[in-house]
Amino acid sequence: MAAEAESERASGKRLRRKSARRWQPAEDMYLAEAWRSGRSATEIAIKLARSPQAVRHRVHHLDLCRWRNRAERSGGKTGSGLTVEELSTLVDAFRRGEPIIDIAERLNRAESTVRSHLKRLGLRRRRAPRRRMKRTCLQCHRLFWSEGAHNRRCGDCKQTDNEDQILGQPAGIFWAA
Repeated sequence: MAAEAESERASGKRLRRKSARRWQPAEDMYLAEAWRSGRSATEIAIKLARSPQAVRHRVHHLDLCRWRNRAERSGGKTGSGLTVEELSTLVDAFRRGEPIIDIAERLNRAESTVRSHLKRLGLRRRRAPRRRMKRTCLQCHRLFWSEGAHNRRCGDCKQTDNEDQILGQPAGIFWAA
């Protein structure tokens, strides 16, 4: 027996463990039904005379992962922690244009939770275009058209600072000594 195994290894054939059994269609059907009804891997393993690890591996292989069927096993909850009804409410409210904070309050969830669910679902809102407005330059105190809250110095002051940096002089306002 050992000599046969050595010759098979040398020839490059894959060896199968003697203890492993192929899964039968009837076992797969029982596994799917039991898993969806909420039975644990250990309970199913005992019934099928397999190890719990083999059962979990087969669940993954059959694409019966816990998160897909959690709604049936945990009182209507999906893997995301929201019920199916809550998810549909979330999507409908988002598509109607409701603010995210209002959706979060209605679902009794954190705003960050709602944002992460929307991101997972691939739903995004377009950003509002930046409002141009007149602001006072923080350096020369003249009014200028600002591109947004981040833009607090006028173009002339920025240009002066850029020229000073090119010439090797420190930028900014200096006091005469």
